[in-house]
Amino acid sequence: MEKQKLHIEQNFNYPSIKEWEAAAEKLLKGKPFKETLYSKTEEGLEVRPIYDPSDHLEINLGLNASRRWHIAQSLFAANDRFNKVAKEALSLGQTALNIDLDLVSQFGNHAPHIPSRMGFVHLTEPQAFEILFKNIDLNRVAILFDAMNTAPKLFDWLDKYVSESGFDPHKISGGFGFDPISAALKYGGFYQPFSQSMEKIAAVVEQERGFQNFDIFTIQANLVHNAGGHKVHALSYFLATVVEYIKKLGDLGLGAEKVLSKIRVKVSVGNDQFMEIAKLRASRLLWQNLCNAYAVDPVKNSLKIDVESSWRFMSVMDLWTNMLRATSAAFSAIVGGCDSLDILPFDLALGTPDNFSMRQARNTAIVLAEESNLDKVIDPASGSGYLDSATNDLAGRVWQAFQEIEKDGGILRQIRSGQFQEAVEHNAARQSDAYKENKRKAIGTNIYPNPNEKLPEKSAQKIKFENIVGSVTEEIKPLNQRRVLELVENSSIY
Repeated sequence: MEKQKLHIEQNFNYPSIKEWEAAAEKLLKGKPFKETLYSKTEEGLEVRPIYDPSDHLEINLGLNASRRWHIAQSLFAANDRFNKVAKEALSLGQTALNIDLDLVSQFGNHAPHIPSRMGFVHLTEPQAFEILFKNIDLNRVAILFDAMNTAPKLFDWLDKYVSESGFDPHKISGGFGFDPISAALKYGGFYQPFSQSMEKIAAVVEQERGFQNFDIFTIQANLVHNAGGHKVHALSYFLATVVEYIKKLGDLGLGAEKVLSKIRVKVSVGNDQFMEIAKLRASRLLWQNLCNAYAVDPVKNSLKIDVESSWRFMSVMDLWTNMLRATSAAFSAIVGGCDSLDILPFDLALGTPDNFSMRQARNTAIVLAEESNLDKVIDPASGSGYLDSATNDLAGRVWQAFQEIEKDGGILRQIRSGQFQEAVEHNAARQSDAYKENKRKAIGTNIYPNPNEKLPEKSAQKIKFENIVGSVTEEIKPLNQRRVLELVENSSIY
């Protein structure tokens, strides 16, 4: 029997926007239509109550048919436990390893600012690779480092380990995570002269040594989110940082395509579900614009997006609500088109995650793939007038902000002057005030709190490191990463 297409508009009366507005105004009983039903995001983008087919923009994100993302949970394990924990996670469905480096391994022996969140893995000698990756097939498991300053050194060590272990470098996937600008914002300065860092990484980009599928740069836009920046701050920072690296490496003889082909971005995704989907989709539109500006093919040199669920919006009260926040964030990340996903355990804000919270976080990603079948559609958000409109509007706002950064001398000038950090701090204060004034709601914290709640005891995260007293080459005002609900929690009845 031949299938017939159903034309809804031919069988039902399809109301116009004006007719819908008239019906809505009648139900509002005198309340102002626009003031009641329209709203704005913290970026100033307008959200309408209804969208029609004219808002569908036929956005092409350049995604391909392979839509399976890596499950890349952070393991919160130091060197002595990492291999055991990693093998167990891989046996239970994880497909990539996040190598979250400690202060010394990521930045250097001394830092002007100690961030509230740091990694666990101590990687200061090549022998550590043998401990971390024993009996793990790196040709089948992606590895994601966050070596902001130390990528050139890790490149030599990984090259040696891969060669001695008999792995095929062509099949090694993931990235080193080089990003000294984000390191300066995280730790409060440049450990070595920025020009020296770029000279060292230029040699890595040029040599490659068979690691065609292994990226070198990961722009840590998640730092901006966790410090209180909104989506425009985070994405414009990402673009401006990429351009800074292109310019500096261009001065050293490397073409833009060589750089753009080796870039990933790490973003945090919060609980504003639809706008977070729009954020990831906008990232790919912005990437296309940037590649086109350098006459580089954006499809051949596609952007890889690593996502972690938001730490900034976690609560220590009514911990189970963090599961809902993280699940919403994971859904947004997948529908938005992430390449790897790290769902933070729901009890992370309270201390070191336990086995249950780690398993729950990992299984959330597995369920979304295996039972919700979100990996079966290339671009699940395509065709939504609201999401297409939000994606386009956000991308336009970010591109404008990025151009303003460039006109002002670039992101390096802005972070050296503290101008960029001040903009992020201003938005962070607005977020905090919104929760304190109950304009934004957090279940269990500033709405429906449980006065009899007793927080479970957790061991505090203890990361051993020796922050040797000393100076850095250039101090930078750091971005202070902080959970937005801390002040509300501290002033509560608990």
